[in-house]
Amino acid sequence: MMTTSLAIPPAGIGDCALTSHRDPATGEYALTIDHADPRILISASLLREAFEAHDPACAECHVHVRLADVIPYEDIYLGATIRIEGTNRTVLYRITGRHDEYAYIGEWPD
Repeated sequence: MMTTSLAIPPAGIGDCALTSHRDPATGEYALTIDHADPRILISASLLREAFEAHDPACAECHVHVRLADVIPYEDIYLGATIRIEGTNRTVLYRITGRHDEYAYIGEWPD
């Protein structure tokens, strides 16, 4: 079960909308990035699941989390990057802060 934040998001927070497709002929999954704003909230559970499930050899993995080179002692995800690879485009977000106990703020790196 995914827990969501009830706190009011900071100003300027947008959306990242994804659609997952399964090819009936091959059974392979694909991901389409329908919309991606430069600043979004990312649930803590999604970030944790993507990090724990990361397998560099996985061809069907479309979301990758890489921790920062220097990991802050208060939270391992601060400074991490999340890369979402769609069939139509790829987006990259850097975790720049914690919104609350359930969500992080992700922003396009400069």
